[in-house]
Amino acid sequence: MMIDKSASVIQQKRQEYKVIVSRYMNDGVRKDEDAFHQISIDVPRTSPSETLFREPRLREALLRVLYCCSIRRPASGYVQGMNDLATPLFDVFLREYEEKSSDMGNEVQSFIKVDSEAWMNIEADVYWCLAKLLDRVQDNFTFNQAGLYKQIALLKEIVQRADGTHLKFV
Repeated sequence: MMIDKSASVIQQKRQEYKVIVSRYMNDGVRKDEDAFHQISIDVPRTSPSETLFREPRLREALLRVLYCCSIRRPASGYVQGMNDLATPLFDVFLREYEEKSSDMGNEVQSFIKVDSEAWMNIEADVYWCLAKLLDRVQDNFTFNQAGLYKQIALLKEIVQRADGTHLKFV
C-alpha cells in the first residue's frame, strides 16, 4: 500500500501553522507590537482595487500570515512589500473555491463561502509558501538590504558586459 507522503506533509504543515497562530495571535500579548501595527496599516492598502482583498476575512488572514512570518523571521521582521508577495498566493489557493458568473456581459468573480476549516487550510498554505519564498529573498529584507545591493552589483556587471558605453550606474 502506497502512502501519499505529500498529503501527510501538507496536513502536518497545516497543523503546525495552527500552533503558530495560537502562539502568536491568540494570547492577546503580541511579541512585536510595532510590526503588528505596521502590518495593520499595510493590509488595507493591499490591492485595494481588487474586490477579493477588500474582504474582511481575507484581510484578517493576511494580517495573521504576515505577523506570524515576521515573528518567525527576526532578522528581517516585517517589511513593506511582504504583503504584496502574499497576494498572488491567496489568489491561487482561493481558485479552488471560485465560481464565475456573468452580470450583463461582464464576468464577475465571486468566491463560494469557504468553511472555517478550509479557510484555515488556505491560510496555512499561503503562510508556508510565503515563508519558503522569503527564505530565498530574506537578504533583500534585512536592515542593510545586502541581497538588494548584491543583485544591483550583478545587474551592473551584466549591463556593462552587454553595453558598457550607453548605460552608466551612479
